[in-house]
Amino acid sequence: MTNCTGPQDFLLPDNFNVSLVYADTEALMFDDTRVIVKDNYIPLPYLPNLRYFILYNRLATSRFPLNGLLIHNKNHIFHLELLRVNMSGINKADFNGFVSLKYLNLFRCRITTIDKDIFEEIGMIVDAPALRGIFPHLEIVIIEKHDIEELDWAFLSPISRRLKELSLANNKLRSVTLTADSNNPVFLQSIKRLDLSINKLSTLPRVIYESLNMRSLITFDFSSFTQEQQFCENFTGCTCCELYNFTMWRSSGPFDPHSNNYKYSNWLDSCTTNPTNRLSNDN
Repeated sequence: MTNCTGPQDFLLPDNFNVSLVYADTEALMFDDTRVIVKDNYIPLPYLPNLRYFILYNRLATSRFPLNGLLIHNKNHIFHLELLRVNMSGINKADFNGFVSLKYLNLFRCRITTIDKDIFEEIGMIVDAPALRGIFPHLEIVIIEKHDIEELDWAFLSPISRRLKELSLANNKLRSVTLTADSNNPVFLQSIKRLDLSINKLSTLPRVIYESLNMRSLITFDFSSFTQEQQFCENFTGCTCCELYNFTMWRSSGPFDPHSNNYKYSNWLDSCTTNPTNRLSNDN
């Protein structure tokens, strides 16, 4: 592992010569420092063994050129972790060609919007755009601590087959919808853990829970530690009126509810036995 850490700033290309990175480097990590990439930066050279790229930025500055800096290595990286890195205006070009990526963590990266086509080109080989159709390997996606108020669930379509863990916690989510596309359905057939906690959803949209494979799901957390997320008008003593449709769907699923670890499982069960407490349906 090549670990770059310390109180000094790493300026590319001024005091960080990318050509000096060891050719057999498997992991490149910038730990609790500040990385500043100038306009005249040089991309990392081809590092055939590079599998991990981890950047813990002490202070996000200008927009990080993810696509440009890793252009020669995107095909074989399978672990990408960006914490406090400026990724504002994130788009599908950033993930073009990450065909081997299994783990993605974006934490406090100044993201306000996730386009539905964000992963559309992840299965495209860099420098060979004619070669499409490689199925993405993404298994774990963590996108946390942002200001993403609205989300189109269709963004998961290209990575839905192998996705096992998805966390969208603490993003201030208020609305989740789905753009209908029969050619690109969203069904998370391998999902084990889904975390939507600490958001501002007033109901649990049908497009979310109907995309889940209940045979594989172990944990589904949509709890909140504040009253900003209220699933019904009467928060105190509520029997989850807004979640009625979800509990009806869950209770009819092909699984043993007692074998899975659901947040608020007892609270949800009360909705099944008290259907008259429902105030309104989710859409």
